[in-house]
Amino acid sequence: MIEIFQKQTHALLCTLEGQSLEGASLGDHELSGAELTGARMQRAQLRFGRLRGASLMLADLRRASLIQADLRNADLRGADLQRARLMGADLRGANLKGALLSWSNLSGAKLDGADLRNTRLDHAFLWFADLVGARLGYADLTKALFNAETRWPESFDPVKHGAVLSRGEVRGDSTFKMVTETLRDSQELILSYIEQSRAFRSRLAEAETPEPAGGKLLPG
Repeated sequence: MIEIFQKQTHALLCTLEGQSLEGASLGDHELSGAELTGARMQRAQLRFGRLRGASLMLADLRRASLIQADLRNADLRGADLQRARLMGADLRGANLKGALLSWSNLSGAKLDGADLRNTRLDHAFLWFADLVGARLGYADLTKALFNAETRWPESFDPVKHGAVLSRGEVRGDSTFKMVTETLRDSQELILSYIEQSRAFRSRLAEAETPEPAGGKLLPG
């Protein structure tokens, strides 16, 4: 059994079955301010995760799903996020200094004010990402893919730092794979919303269904 505590108040945030966070489903838990320094969370499912202000320094989050996760002001210094899925994640004000984000998918991510100094962003997918105000000193952007809608800090030239502007033509197996994964994850998000909506309507219908006069019917 694993217990996760709030880093400042030491209050218990959640208790999980098992002995490892690898592949754990944590998206439904409130983990704002959680103490997860050095945690091994490869392939963890944190879609829509609430991790604002969490301490994830040196955490192993390789291939983790952090789609639309709230990571505002989180401490991710030195964290390993290689090949993580961070589409639409809110990383505003997060400290990612020295983090490994190689081959990660940050399309649509909000990185305004994030500290990305000495961060590995090589081959990262940055379509529609917002990096206005981000600190990018000595960040490795080799072959990171961005488009015309990607927003950069004022006077920052991503091409001079090794990033590649996509003009709608996608070539190369690795790039094609990342685009395909983005489309697949978008489809999964839509299906997830549909399932949640159906479940909500079903519960609502059950709550509104009146009982027969005289109480519940019993089988004859």
